[in-house]
Amino acid sequence: MTILGILVNIAIPATTEVRRRAEAASILGDHGVIRTAVLDYYAETGQLPNTSALGVAPPPLVPSLPGGFTFRPNNASYIWIGYPTPTVILGQPTIGIIGVLCDDPKLAETVAKTFKGSNVIQAGAIVLFLLG
Repeated sequence: MTILGILVNIAIPATTEVRRRAEAASILGDHGVIRTAVLDYYAETGQLPNTSALGVAPPPLVPSLPGGFTFRPNNASYIWIGYPTPTVILGQPTIGIIGVLCDDPKLAETVAKTFKGSNVIQAGAIVLFLLG
């Protein structure tokens, strides 16, 4: 029984971490989808979509998003924050922010650590991707 308890104590944290990394990878994939939709819209219209509410896709982006894509997946909520003119944030010209509110601060930390780039800010359960 003691051996079983030890194995459970090892397996559960490892399984939790694997699940967290998979959820982070899904969020990063969604970030890419939203980023592409924003840039496509900008290329077509010369304008950025207006800022959306948390968990709500900006209506102009919906045609560019895959069918069934949602700004409120199981483990997070997304928001688009657009700027009418480029704004400098952390020394980088920024036209908008793709924000992620994670259900778990550890998930947000994993997302930020996994993202390959300097244009990410993480605080608590929030991750902000600067789009420049």
